[in-house]
Amino acid sequence: MTCHITFEPSGKTIEGSAGQRLWDLAIKAGVNIATVCGGIGDCGKCRVLIETGRETLDPLTSIELAHLSEEERRAGYRLACATVVPPAASHLLVRVPPQSEVSAGRLQVESVNVKVRPDPATKKYVVTLREATLEKATSLEGRLLAGLGERGLKHFGLTYSAMLNLASFDRDQNSLTCVVHDDKRVIAVEPGDTTKQCYGFAVDVGTTKLAGFLIDLATGEVEAVASTLNPQISYGEDVMSRVSYSMGGADRLSALQKGVIGGINELIRACCARSGVKPGNVYEVCLVGNTCMSHLVLGISPKSLGFSPYSPVFRNGIETEAGQLGALLQVNSAAIVSVLPNIAGFVGSDNVAAQLAVKMAEPESEKLLLMLAPSAPHLAEELWARTGRPYSIHQQAWPIYDDELAADEMVTVVVQVNGKLRDRLTVAADASEAEIRELALASERVRASLNGRDPAKAVYVPGKLLNLVV
Repeated sequence: MTCHITFEPSGKTIEGSAGQRLWDLAIKAGVNIATVCGGIGDCGKCRVLIETGRETLDPLTSIELAHLSEEERRAGYRLACATVVPPAASHLLVRVPPQSEVSAGRLQVESVNVKVRPDPATKKYVVTLREATLEKATSLEGRLLAGLGERGLKHFGLTYSAMLNLASFDRDQNSLTCVVHDDKRVIAVEPGDTTKQCYGFAVDVGTTKLAGFLIDLATGEVEAVASTLNPQISYGEDVMSRVSYSMGGADRLSALQKGVIGGINELIRACCARSGVKPGNVYEVCLVGNTCMSHLVLGISPKSLGFSPYSPVFRNGIETEAGQLGALLQVNSAAIVSVLPNIAGFVGSDNVAAQLAVKMAEPESEKLLLMLAPSAPHLAEELWARTGRPYSIHQQAWPIYDDELAADEMVTVVVQVNGKLRDRLTVAADASEAEIRELALASERVRASLNGRDPAKAVYVPGKLLNLVV
């Protein structure tokens, strides 16, 4: 017998079968319930209130008896990780109380915009193909490489993806754009001149939150910024909980990878929608994070980090094509995905990125490090010493506060459908109603709630709320 389960206040619904845990169904439905232990019953944080169908549930488990107070039991609270769908239930209404919700919080993505001379690994070149004749029946590949050679670009090869692109063009298509990576290989071929449409996407893959930056590779300008919760938080709030969860089998490791890739895709859609860029014009993705996150985003088991001496599977950087990841990134399938090197078991590529940022930010690095010191004292002290400054960073004067620079540039807008919460969007403080509505309609959660219907009207409270009425 199938059971219809509704989670409030999100309004998300899912079909479940007897024996399935509410915790697993909540994750599948996209409902984030707080947990530290990764759903094994140790933390007792995943409290939910059963408002309808309570009488059909199995008796409280020993885990629930240990964590729930007498008052909570009488009120109808259960632990989502210990409660299963009963055989006799046709509908369950489950309310996730505020204390069990994963709070979106606020992630600061504003920063000093360091001016650097762009020298991207991925570039575009327009090539004019010479006409083929019976006397010189050169392959398309040969004509393309000859065209690059005429521009002084030699010793190139074409990837399989680029070869598929080339085979799809009409015979009379003589002007092509080559997407070249690392001055070694052509990773994509496009008709016409698309040299002004070449973007990269950088992501800070945090344990709790994700931050994404859309960058014009030709100019080096940051086109858009977005942040969101790391969807993996449903499987445990800390690194070791996720290591433990991933050791439960290949399906769990896959779920962790798909979760974080899904969050990154959300950032890509938000940034591209705001800047008017097609995701297919993103040809390079750079990912950084702690060592565990670096493993999980690539679908590599981090189980070696769970045991002494906590050795990672890899330390050197990894480079692959977006289409080769187990969970597909919503960028050009030939895009190069790079993960920076790790340093040790618990010192990851985010540390490497910080060191690169400090080097590029001279002379602003002093202020950057001083502001980093309270939240990352050891890292800040190490970087401070490496830049040749006197001991110690924690004995230096704090930078002068500037009210204008401290003003919020990003706000969180709640999106409702018929008055029910469906999503939260992090947008620029000066984003227009039209921009916010476009982002809302691009949200998978909102689209699922609309179910193909067009909103009859929208109620907008600037910088706070958008309610779509159908």
